[in-house]
Amino acid sequence: MKFNKSLIMFILPAVLLSACGLVNTESELKLLPVSAGKEFQYIDSEGKIIINPQFSEAGLFRDGLAMVSSSGDNPKVGFIDDKGMYKIQPQYLRATPFSDGLAWVVSENAAPAAVDKDGAMKFTLKDAQVVVGFSEGLAAFSVSDTAGVKWGFVDKSGAVKINPQFSAVGSFSSGLCPVSNAEGKWGYIDSNGLIKINNQFDDVEGFQGKYAPVKMGEKYGLIDESGKFVINPQYGYIYMDGDMCMIEMGEKFGWCDNTGKIIINPQFDLAFRFGSADLAPAKVGNMFGYIEKDGKVKINPQFDFAYPFVGKFALIKAGGKFGLINEDGTYMVNPQFEKVSPDLISYFLTGSIGLGSIETDYFDVDGIASAVNISNWEGLTLNSTAQEIAPKIVKNPYMPDPSMPYSEYITEYTIVRDKEIGKEASVTFSIQIKPYTQVMDGWYPTNVYDPSAKPIALQYKLNLKSTKAINKKKEITDAIVKKLDGWVKNDSWSTETEVYYSKGNETIVVETSGSSISLGIAATDLLTAIREAAVNPDYYAD
Repeated sequence: MKFNKSLIMFILPAVLLSACGLVNTESELKLLPVSAGKEFQYIDSEGKIIINPQFSEAGLFRDGLAMVSSSGDNPKVGFIDDKGMYKIQPQYLRATPFSDGLAWVVSENAAPAAVDKDGAMKFTLKDAQVVVGFSEGLAAFSVSDTAGVKWGFVDKSGAVKINPQFSAVGSFSSGLCPVSNAEGKWGYIDSNGLIKINNQFDDVEGFQGKYAPVKMGEKYGLIDESGKFVINPQYGYIYMDGDMCMIEMGEKFGWCDNTGKIIINPQFDLAFRFGSADLAPAKVGNMFGYIEKDGKVKINPQFDFAYPFVGKFALIKAGGKFGLINEDGTYMVNPQFEKVSPDLISYFLTGSIGLGSIETDYFDVDGIASAVNISNWEGLTLNSTAQEIAPKIVKNPYMPDPSMPYSEYITEYTIVRDKEIGKEASVTFSIQIKPYTQVMDGWYPTNVYDPSAKPIALQYKLNLKSTKAINKKKEITDAIVKKLDGWVKNDSWSTETEVYYSKGNETIVVETSGSSISLGIAATDLLTAIREAAVNPDYYAD
């Protein structure tokens, strides 16, 4: 979803994230998450502390519960009731607020799961990369593969209601949801995924009742549910504000009605919505005050920043700190708080509940480790012959004879080259072999192809392509090592980055370096000879 440009200028990225998807449910706030120090507390509209400071982050109450993060060096996310008691213990890496009776949670190395208000897990979306809170019974989720990112929707049972097919989406409101195609054009679908308004706009907002702001070219207008313009594209921005629209024209803000008739001339450098209140914040000169619906100033400009009224009070900032005023401009709570929850700021600015979105922490360690098949080695062994191996070698167009896979001067050959493992990694499998034997042709040595030559070594190499994959390198390596059942670690050979395992006359070495993990196998006798030659100049190995 898109946001009023004036909001984008002043809202922190964290606020934008917390407000991902908006449900218009403006109502009276009873508890406000604020901070006068390091930790968040909850106060009422008179400034009385209701829940003591104890949280590193805190959000608004939804469905009777508020999402909070515990304090300390390793904070976890949980949910409290209005008495400050944990109803769902702090145990998650990330979560979304509750909406439609469900919240998304993510545990360490786990996929997003939906939980109810008792903390019971209802279902998990293993393949989802990002999930958004529920709105009108549906939640947006994205999947990612080599073709890119696509968005779809699940219902509250976890069933996919609309298959992932859109390049970007908003959230459902008034029965419609904005969606974008691959060309970046926006339209609207219904809850069955059917296109109701064709993809034709450059930017859109969600519907509020019968209308939605849309952008064509460089200008915004207003459409109805049929997609017909009721206000032609003519403004720098247009924002639904109850039965009016806040507009930007010539970098000044004003208001019009739903037909485009000007109600308050664009004259303010910055302004925010009226919402359900009779006053709206507006910037006059260098300070903020509040105006009435005829454009007249009701509360004189005196604040560093001012937010819309929600119920009977508004959030303001003066002297670098936050406080609350009533509709007369009198302080209900003097400016004293250094921070307020991004969730609270978003609510004041939009009058809407942010649905929130979270990214999966699940990483398919076993899926990547399974690309290393030590029980098969791509169908080869150290006893395979050059003749058996030849058909498997990836052809090299730069060979003198492309029809011949081997060269007198090359000992390493690729069997599998950069095979993709999702978007996170790729695998290469190669062999080392000397397929030519030197013989004497009279007085001169010559190389003769030996179809019975056997490999010196076989090797898998995993290339980790994403930061997430690289951060999981140890877990992937451990998953590979678990496959070495019956292999005995050779502590005398092993180092921090190279670990050796032997069984019979074969040795496997697992090597980690940078963004790669390699696993190779060779004859133990050969490796012993090579290591001996390296430390004893009088020892020669073929």
